[in-house]
Amino acid sequence: MAKRQNLVLMYRDDQQLTFTCKNGDGTAYNLTGALDIQFTAKNAVTDVDASAALSYTVNSGITVTSASGGLLTVDIADTAWTGYTGTPGVNQMSYDLQVVDSTGLVKTLVYGRITVTQDVTIDIT
Repeated sequence: MAKRQNLVLMYRDDQQLTFTCKNGDGTAYNLTGALDIQFTAKNAVTDVDASAALSYTVNSGITVTSASGGLLTVDIADTAWTGYTGTPGVNQMSYDLQVVDSTGLVKTLVYGRITVTQDVTIDIT
């Protein structure tokens, strides 16, 4: 069963999200042998995947830190926000974290809403 987990992210900041994926009984979801893992955030759920505001896969933003423990991180760069079309503090995005397991089955591990908070300092490098 997928876990609902809402997130709060700071607009235009580098951020690392850590997920502990679990089975319905609370045990770690074993990511060993996963064929694909994808994190997708969209301005609107109906947006096509190619238009996602944020999209990451393994070795392209997602790092599995413990496959048997169900642990992974998603690294969001400060420059990744170009696809976000909302207004920070007003609009939310929907996201999910899906895995294609070793047998080819697709499973949503985590899903929810992302509240985007406006950063105050804009001209920092």
